[in-house]
Amino acid sequence: SNICMTTLDEEGFISEEINEKKDKILKEYSELFSLTRQINQIAQKIQYLLSPNSRDPQRLLATILYRRILDFYQGAYNLASMGMDGPFKVLLRSQIEAYALLKANEVDSNFFKEMVIDYDYRRLQY
Repeated sequence: SNICMTTLDEEGFISEEINEKKDKILKEYSELFSLTRQINQIAQKIQYLLSPNSRDPQRLLATILYRRILDFYQGAYNLASMGMDGPFKVLLRSQIEAYALLKANEVDSNFFKEMVIDYDYRRLQY
């Protein structure tokens, strides 16, 4: 058959052509990606204002979860810009789960302790 295969067809998302695809997606959805970058810039600045304290487990966990959410946000941006819908959705779900933990930590000052106890209990079961 005379099917013209591109390197994107042959190598998938690790192809050199992914940059062309990314440029096209970023241009097509420029307003959305611009807003996403603006939000990211604010979030980046906020992370440096956080002051975790090892003597305050609730604050320490909040800082860790905030940074995890930010990592997932940035990763989701990169995946979306390359058209990788499946992995994008996985990171989005992970971001939502981390946010739920952050909210639980905010509401319950014993959440960190309970999480550690639950983790230790499960670890000892195996």
